[in-house]
Amino acid sequence: MARTLLRRSRRGGGSTEEIFERAERLAERNGYGQRVREAALSLLDPADGIIVARQAGDEKRFLINGQHRAQALVEAGARRTVVLTER
Repeated sequence: MARTLLRRSRRGGGSTEEIFERAERLAERNGYGQRVREAALSLLDPADGIIVARQAGDEKRFLINGQHRAQALVEAGARRTVVLTER
C-alpha cells in the first residue's frame, strides 16, 4: 500500500512534506483501516521512514534511519518497500 500511495502522491510533484500530505488524504479517502494507514504512512514520513543516503563523492549507500524496520521487513518476507533518499 505504501508503494501505491507514494506512486500516486508523487504525480503532482512538490516537496516531501506535500507528497506526504497527499498520501495521507489518499489513504483516508480509500478507506484503509487506521492501523494500515499508520503503518504505510510511517514509511513515507521523513521523520520516521527508512532513509538511504550516500556521502558526497562516494557511491556506497548507508541507512540513516530505519535499520531495525528494514530488518523486520526482511524477516517478515517483504522483498520491496518504500525508502526515502537523502540528496
